[in-house]
Amino acid sequence: MPHTELRKFHALPDADEINTFFNEMYSHLFADKFMLDMDIATPEKKQAYGILMSKNPNLIQGMTRMAATTHFLNAMINDFVKELNAKKSIPKKLAFSISDSKLFAWAEISNDDEKTENDLFLAEALVNGKYYQYGVSVSTTVVEETDKIEIPNQYFILSMPTNPAPSKNILRR
Repeated sequence: MPHTELRKFHALPDADEINTFFNEMYSHLFADKFMLDMDIATPEKKQAYGILMSKNPNLIQGMTRMAATTHFLNAMINDFVKELNAKKSIPKKLAFSISDSKLFAWAEISNDDEKTENDLFLAEALVNGKYYQYGVSVSTTVVEETDKIEIPNQYFILSMPTNPAPSKNILRR
């Protein structure tokens, strides 16, 4: 799995930046310890520290993988939709499903709408070009209205605006 951007980054910042980083990290750790001691930490924070303190490498790696996957897949969905909005290509229906390292896009388009179909695959290519180095990718399925194929149950439907102006999109089943 290529991680070219990560491999390129190897230089440490200067001494002042290192001191600032560790001072901020210590402050955050002490604040977290205080919240844990006072039992006012969020359930997510309690769970994260519980996993870290377990010293179980599988649990720790699972937690960090889940956080990284969530980060990248959210960013990929945003970039995919932004690209479609920029091209003013709004499919009739758009849905997403996720796995550990893969985003699956399902789009229903009007019959013979080659522009939207091409723009969907271009969005896929651009997202893959940006995120492949992190070990995640998107795969797009395009169907036409006349195909009469329902969106599979494991997908979450994205409510796309009819006007491609920026708006908040909501995932739903």
